[in-house]
Amino acid sequence: MSHTSVLHSIKLAYHHKSLYTFLPYSPFTIQILLLLARTGFISHFTHIVGAHKIKVFLKYHLNIPALTSVRFVSKSTRLYSTKLNTMVTTKKFQPPILFHANKPFSPFSTVSIISTHLGLLTHHEAIKANVSGIVLCHLS
Repeated sequence: MSHTSVLHSIKLAYHHKSLYTFLPYSPFTIQILLLLARTGFISHFTHIVGAHKIKVFLKYHLNIPALTSVRFVSKSTRLYSTKLNTMVTTKKFQPPILFHANKPFSPFSTVSIISTHLGLLTHHEAIKANVSGIVLCHLS
């Protein structure tokens, strides 16, 4: 399952005000869900072993979904790769909130998912790890 279908499924579940959704199991889906849980866009998830499915528990704050917007950057036909200095210095890359390392992280701020040789990382994690990669999407 690609990152676009995983995120579309989760966004659709938020749109229907569901408490949880099911996704097919794959190692890449697990990586995406770990990142979403780490950044606060989902509550948690469990692997249903016999059915090869993952139950994803969604997160709301005062009836507002944690994930409200998904903007895909890279597609299978067009990959957008970025360098570390571009992530830090270019305001076009993301809204200014991502460029202040000293600000406390809010789960409701905008986050970029970047595919690196270390795995899937957020924009902040990629800068701290001093790595660049392919920008998959922006979430808020």
